[in-house]
Amino acid sequence: MGLPAKAYSATPATPQQVAACKVDALRLCPLDIPDTRLVEACMHRRVADLSPACRDTVQGK
Repeated sequence: MGLPAKAYSATPATPQQVAACKVDALRLCPLDIPDTRLVEACMHRRVADLSPACRDTVQGK
């Protein structure tokens, strides 16, 4: 499951990014898996519900 630092990035997610967001993706966006673009869009829509580490990753911090 690839999860981005930048939405719709052509660059694959790093292992650190995946680790930061895997649980959140499974919890908040399970129906979007395995489509990376759908997961990314879901994570951006639900940014307020993300764990701090995942929120930083999604927001590119």
